[in-house]
Amino acid sequence: HKTQILQLIEQALKQSAKLFIVTSVDTRRFLRKITEATLFDVPILSWQELGEESLIQVVESIDLSEEELADNEE
Repeated sequence: HKTQILQLIEQALKQSAKLFIVTSVDTRRFLRKITEATLFDVPILSWQELGEESLIQVVESIDLSEEELADNEE
């Protein structure tokens, strides 16, 4: 799943130079860990950090279960 996530982020970067990853608080650390080597300059924020008035255009969505995330951390 890690490779799939990185590929989706890289594809999204080709569409928009100004890209932020927005995720839950629980997955933010995992995403930072897998992106720090090659995509260290892409900001990763949690939904909780964004204000209600933030304008966000979702370009890609990835839905992984907690089990899939746990498998990736090993």
